[in-house]
Formats: sequence, C-alpha cells, structure tokens
Amino acid sequence: ALENAGQRLTDDQCACLFANIANVCVKDGEMAYGGILRKASSSLRLETADAKDVTEAVKTRFHAAKVFRSDKDWSLFCAGLLAMAEADEELVAAEGANITEKLAGFNNRQKRCFAAHAIAIIFIDGLWKGTKQEFMDLAAKRLLIVQFDVARLLKGLFTLFNVRVFAN
Repeated sequence: ALENAGQRLTDDQCACLFANIANVCVKDGEMAYGGILRKASSSLRLETADAKDVTEAVKTRFHAAKVFRSDKDWSLFCAGLLAMAEADEELVAAEGANITEKLAGFNNRQKRCFAAHAIAIIFIDGLWKGTKQEFMDLAAKRLLIVQFDVARLLKGLFTLFNVRVFAN
C-alpha cells in the first residue's frame, strides 16, 4: 500500500500521510516501529531531513506527561494553550504578556513541548489566523525558543494537520 501511495499521491499528500503514520507510531512518548517509518519515508519519497523534522515534531507533542510533573507546571501549560486557543478571538495583550512571562520559567524540554502543542492549536482547525501567529511569536520570543526549533515544529505539525491536500 505504501509503494502504491508513493506512486500515486502528490508530494504534499505523501508528506501528510507520512506525518500521520508517524503520529500513530508514537508509543510512550517515543517513536516505535522504526521499520515502518523507514519504509514509509522511502516509499512516500520523503527526504531524510524532512522525515526527521516531521517525526521529531510529532513526537514532541507526546512528551507532556514526561516534562510537566508539578500541578503548577500543568496549570501553566493549560493556561498557555487556552490563551493560544482564544487568540482566534481577541486576546487582551496584557493577558498574553502575563502568561508568556510565566511560561518563560519552563525548562527547555517543557518549552519545546508547549510550543508543539501551541502550534498544533494553530493548525488543527485548518485556519491560520494572524492573532494566533502573533501569540506564538510572542511566546517563542519570551520563552527564548530557538527559531530553528520553532521552524522544525511548524514544518512537522503543519504537515501532520495538512489533510486538505486530500480534498481533490
């Protein structure tokens, strides 16, 4: 089926299919079934670097239980995600700034995990809104997340949720 898909699907469709295969291959926060992923990557014509970016972004979302241990961290994680979700409407700038200042206390693994979930919220409804991007930019700046990491997460998670490529 993978060989057939790789021959019939567009590049964007192959990438989305690979991301969703990777998504179901996460077990206990880590990638499992490496053979399937290697076969899927090859059959679906993904470059090695692209496949790595996608799997890393997908896997990062599953680290929440490992990196957020205290009630305080969980509460802040959820508050930050709610702020991202509310950014569709109008998030008061002071609220966003207050939340992102508190998020800055996260360690690097927590910051990456938070960013992965926040980016998923940007893409999950299929609508990219400037207000969400503004909040994400503010969060990335305040959390001191390396732009390279944000770019990899954006790329991988966009690919995962880009199911509209199958609309035709």
